[in-house]
Formats: sequence, structure tokens, C-alpha cells
Amino acid sequence: DRRKEMIITGGENVLPSEVERVLSEHPLVAQGVVVGYDSPKYGESVSAAVVLTEDDPDFEQKLDAHMREHIAGYKIPRLYLKLTHIPLNSTSKPDKLEIQKYMNDKAQKQDQSKDELT
Repeated sequence: DRRKEMIITGGENVLPSEVERVLSEHPLVAQGVVVGYDSPKYGESVSAAVVLTEDDPDFEQKLDAHMREHIAGYKIPRLYLKLTHIPLNSTSKPDKLEIQKYMNDKAQKQDQSKDELT
């Protein structure tokens, strides 16, 4: 159901399939899944789990630049997670709940490391 997948970030609606389409147009992306994760500032923020066609240490900056050229700013993923494969659910579709857990964990760790720096 598309409404259940809708990410609402700062009051704006983001359809994950739209972001996934733009993401998949980048040559570094073999597969990408977009999910929302918990954000104290926006309610939810956009994130992308990606399987890359080749290893690239600068993949986040490259994907970010690509997204900025093709999609509205509020739809750009704030968090990227590189995976070797996309986890699948029992119906062989991307397991968005599992990916969302990864993203929430990653976001929480980043927030904690920012707190340690201040």
C-alpha cells in the first residue's frame, strides 16, 4: 500500500518509489531501497539503502550530487547505507521494516557521535 510507505518529512510527503527511480538512474547503484527513519527534527527523514555496482568510498557524495540535480531537496536521502544485498521478506520483496531498523540504528549512532563532539 503506497500510503503506508509514504514518508512524511517536515510536513512534506515523499513517495519512496519516486526517490528509488531517481536513485537507480545513477551508474553506481545496482539496487536501492528508500525508507523513512525517525528524526527528532522532521518526524521522519528520507534514507536509502544501496547495493553498489562497484565499491566507491565517495559514493554518498556522488549519489547526493546526482539526487540534487534531479529531485526536490526535501526528497533527497539524508542517510545512505551501503549493503552487499537488500534483505528480502517472506514474499521476496525488499524488507523495508528491516532496512528501517538499520537506518534508525545508524541515525542514532550518528546523533550520539555528534553529541560526543559538542
